[in-house]
Amino acid sequence: MTVRIPATLALLLALLVGAWRPVPAQELTGTIKGVVLDQHTLQPLPGANVVLLGTQLGAIAGAEGQFTITQAPVGVQRLKVSMIGYTERVRPDLIV
Repeated sequence: MTVRIPATLALLLALLVGAWRPVPAQELTGTIKGVVLDQHTLQPLPGANVVLLGTQLGAIAGAEGQFTITQAPVGVQRLKVSMIGYTERVRPDLIV
């Protein structure tokens, strides 16, 4: 018994297989969102600097302490938060 595949279906399958390619790990990215708060008062810290160490990515906390960093490489990252008058903090195990 022979199975016949219509020509249009065979062409479509060939195009789909030819277009598929694995994405290299360095192209996978994610978004980091968070809020920077004072440890004791839990008040937001607008203007705090947030940097993804080892990259040129970062953000400044908004009026409510919120920040967003896009295009962060997938994997375990280190995030540094700093602000004048506060001790700098590094989170060494952030998973993107």
